[in-house]
Amino acid sequence: MGIGFLMNLTCYKKKTLQGKKMTRLKIARYTLAILLLAPLVGISQTVVLVDPSVVESPAVGADLDVNIKISQGNNIAGYQFTLEFDNTALEYVTIVNADFLPAGAFAIPPKVNGGKVTLAATSLAGGTNGDGALAKATFKVLKKSDSALKLSGVKLSDPDATAIASKSVDGKIASELAAVITKRPFGGQSLKLSATITKAGSPVTALKAVSQDAGIAKAGTFIEYQVKFSNLSALKVGGVYVHTADGQVIGPSDAVQGMRLQADEDGGWIHSRLSLTPIKGKQIAAITVGTKVDSAPAGLFSMFVDNIQMTDGNKTLQPIWLSSANAGDTVAAEPYGDLIGVESLDIGVSDDVKIAVEPKNKVVTIWGKIKSVK
Repeated sequence: MGIGFLMNLTCYKKKTLQGKKMTRLKIARYTLAILLLAPLVGISQTVVLVDPSVVESPAVGADLDVNIKISQGNNIAGYQFTLEFDNTALEYVTIVNADFLPAGAFAIPPKVNGGKVTLAATSLAGGTNGDGALAKATFKVLKKSDSALKLSGVKLSDPDATAIASKSVDGKIASELAAVITKRPFGGQSLKLSATITKAGSPVTALKAVSQDAGIAKAGTFIEYQVKFSNLSALKVGGVYVHTADGQVIGPSDAVQGMRLQADEDGGWIHSRLSLTPIKGKQIAAITVGTKVDSAPAGLFSMFVDNIQMTDGNKTLQPIWLSSANAGDTVAAEPYGDLIGVESLDIGVSDDVKIAVEPKNKVVTIWGKIKSVK
């Protein structure tokens, strides 16, 4: 159906509402019908996602609750989605409209078909902005196994029944979560980043994305990883950064990584943990690797990074980049955002190399200090 057809339907709806008293049910069904037919228009950062993005399966017979959330919503008055699940591992119990839409929103009874359930709802009281929960789904665990919760057919509309573009992010169920990887023994392959810093004393930003589907940040969760810097690197500050959909960036700040003691038996690898509590509730737009400093010496920047994980402090909630699983994957060629203060930024998978370490109770001299940027 084309834009002209949508405009005709919208005009017809307005005229009908002005000339007749339609029942609440008819209005809701009419709006939902237009929602299903309307083409997507414009560009939006709106994200519809399963939350939590990764959850450990409860015991057999227990209930499992997940939310379908929206991030960066803009004038949302209606939605529809299908949630796909493994019906050999989960039994559908219920799905209900949550509280993102204005009070009085009307939901059509869900349609269940095997391992799929479809829900649609609309509001007659205008649209809603921001973040929140569209719906809550409950399943009964039939068996503990790894499976996916996949979103499909996601549609959003504004009060005029114009479709709104969005991106969807699926969820995962793990039979058992793995322990956090906190040590990176020498050897094998890892991500290597290198750049040439052009001017001493100037700001430097050189980042590349390793994930753009990490879900919503939660209090008490972390990004953990191992990092080390080449002996030839003039700048020994960097690591993993988290970017929110509203433009906030967090990275290594309070304890500068380059000042941490490095253990010779680990080949220079040091473990780092970045708390997500300061950005709790926000949509994570990207997780990047590289460096972002206020001031840096001119010369080479060379950094290795591995075992990037989202954790609860004890278990890995979501692997982001692990050499054991991702060494053969294609790495994004383009930088994330603008390169500042460097000629270029190269990233690839490289063999581990030994680096010199400082004597015990000594620290590495570093330039720059990374800060959170709003």
